[in-house]
Amino acid sequence: MRPYIGKRVDNGEWVYGDCHKEFSESSRYTTIGVYISYISANGIYKEYEVIPETVGQSTGLKDKSGKELDWWKGDLLRKGAAHPYAPIGIIIYDEQSAKWVIVSKSGGEFCVLVEAYKNGWKKVGNIHDDHELLENT
Repeated sequence: MRPYIGKRVDNGEWVYGDCHKEFSESSRYTTIGVYISYISANGIYKEYEVIPETVGQSTGLKDKSGKELDWWKGDLLRKGAAHPYAPIGIIIYDEQSAKWVIVSKSGGEFCVLVEAYKNGWKKVGNIHDDHELLENT
């Protein structure tokens, strides 16, 4: 998997790759664009401007067989995915503890991400495309 994900400005599609910012010539502190870039399967460099709020980093968490999970900052996970009223949490990176965690809509912590995987939490969407899931929690 690639380390970052973001929604393209031009068509709303998700792209994966390296993330970088373009700054104003007059100020190094003024961002004028956020981009995700990658090398395609046929060796062509591709770069797309993305909506800054949608950029998320891969959690890097792997399953039991060593395959990286498709879990990103901003993803929604549900404990017991089959039950529609089970709690839903949001993946965030907690700077203070230096860990990926799942938090509730109100910010209360459910658990550390590794424990969530072990306890059967499943990905049900993300905060950008599936925000209506949070309205029912």
